[in-house]
This record gives sequence, C-alpha cells and structure tokens, in this order.
Amino acid sequence: MQRTPTPPGGATSDLLAERYGRAPRWSRFAGLAAVAVVAVAGLAWVVWAAANSPAAVSGQLQGLQVESGSQVTVTVTVFRRNGDAVRCQVYAQAADRTIVGESTFDIPPGEPGTVTVDHGITTERPAISGALRTCEVAPAAE
Repeated sequence: MQRTPTPPGGATSDLLAERYGRAPRWSRFAGLAAVAVVAVAGLAWVVWAAANSPAAVSGQLQGLQVESGSQVTVTVTVFRRNGDAVRCQVYAQAADRTIVGESTFDIPPGEPGTVTVDHGITTERPAISGALRTCEVAPAAE
C-alpha cells in the first residue's frame, strides 16, 4: 500500500487550497445564516402551534342504564383542562350492533377538571349498549 506523503510543517490545508482553491468567506457565513433562519422559523412555529392549540378535552363512557324499550341513559365523565364548554356525541346500539339512537349534548363552561353527566337517548327499539363518539370543545355561541 502506497502512502501519500505529508508536506513538511503540516501544510495540508495550504496544499488543498493551492490545488482546489479556497472557499469564499461568504459561503461559510451564508451557510450559518441559513441554518439560523431555519432554526428561528422552526422555533416560531412551535411557539405558534402551542399557543393556538385547542384546549384539552377528553371523555369516557362510564355506564348505560336501560330505562325502557325506547329510552337509555348514558353516564359520561368529561375532563376539561380549561373549563371550556364541551359538546359530546353519544349513541345507543341494539343487540345486532345497529345504531338505534343518537344524541348530542352540551356541558356549559365551568371549573376546570372532571365533570360527570347523565344523558338520555331516545331509541327506535331496545338498546343493549352505548358508546361515546366524541367530546370536544363546543363552538363559540354565535
């Protein structure tokens, strides 16, 4: 294996500059400036996204009570981080898993934290189960 000789005094960078030319000073500055611009833009987007994200709301179906062949009551627990008004959608299913009743209800603004709500659903035939479709921050009143 042949070894490339190193110039005396460690002048490798001078030798490379002589052979290929020196990079202009502005190219290094331009590269650093481009990285800085991208970093600042990314940080600005993260701050904007965090400030404009919707309030956290989560819901969970706690239970279902069959009142009659055409009425069930669901119990829903909702956690709201900011105490915003919340809109939830629930539905009831028959034994064959078809949806036999649906309802949307609002929870008015209040203290942040957990709220438990009982809500009735009118069904077209007997229901044996219920489900929570969504809970989200209610749209502002128009």
